[in-house]
Amino acid sequence: MSKGNDKSDNEAVLPTPEQWREICIVLSAGAVGGFASWAYGWIFNSPVPGGFWSLPLSMFFGAFAAGAGVYVLANSNTAAFGRLLFFAALCGFSWKPVMDAGSAFVNQTIEQNIRKQFDEDVAERVENLAELAGPLAEASPEVVAREFPSLSAELADGLELLTDVSGKQAQRQVQSNLNIVARSLTAAAPKSPVVAASELQKISLIAEANGVQSVSLTTASALNALATTNPEINKVRNAVVATNVFRPRPMIEKPRLRMIPR
Repeated sequence: MSKGNDKSDNEAVLPTPEQWREICIVLSAGAVGGFASWAYGWIFNSPVPGGFWSLPLSMFFGAFAAGAGVYVLANSNTAAFGRLLFFAALCGFSWKPVMDAGSAFVNQTIEQNIRKQFDEDVAERVENLAELAGPLAEASPEVVAREFPSLSAELADGLELLTDVSGKQAQRQVQSNLNIVARSLTAAAPKSPVVAASELQKISLIAEANGVQSVSLTTASALNALATTNPEINKVRNAVVATNVFRPRPMIEKPRLRMIPR
């Protein structure tokens, strides 16, 4: 894009003279509403506190509330001039509840942004984990034995974090990648069965506690397969069957959540 176009785009963000005129009208109507609020208080023996400053402060707060109410909270149709004028004046008259609503709106927006950022962060980290776990099935037994515990720990973290993901799309994305990680680990498990059995048991319990049945069943099935070739692993498998897979969901206290390290 050329510099000329960049300049044009930047200028388009600024209000036009007509929009500035509209903003001034809204603020003026809000100030009138603030004055009406001050006068109403004096007439009905409930004056705005502040002594000499009560009138200018009421008009200032009225103007501020009008701008917030028209352009932020209500996002009014400014083409309807009469409605715009009186709505701005009404916001100015009721400046305190409008400003309280504006404060709540800001807090809600910040909270939504925090939740959205958290969802995106968890989704990105679990996606990266899926990419790391994918090649494990093709690795040597030594590499599997070395990497399996750390990948399992990160999978456990992802299972716990899934319950705090609020967005439906992010939940589906995270759970899909968690399933990929679980399948990758179970595919690599036969190369280091003793190490894998203990980790798969932990994953099965954590997945069941967090309601991710697909991961719980995948890891339990892998334990069943490993148990056919190793008596020690069969003991681990039996412990999982007795406490988890074929019984109602256990009441397991969740460990404290921590973010998956980058």
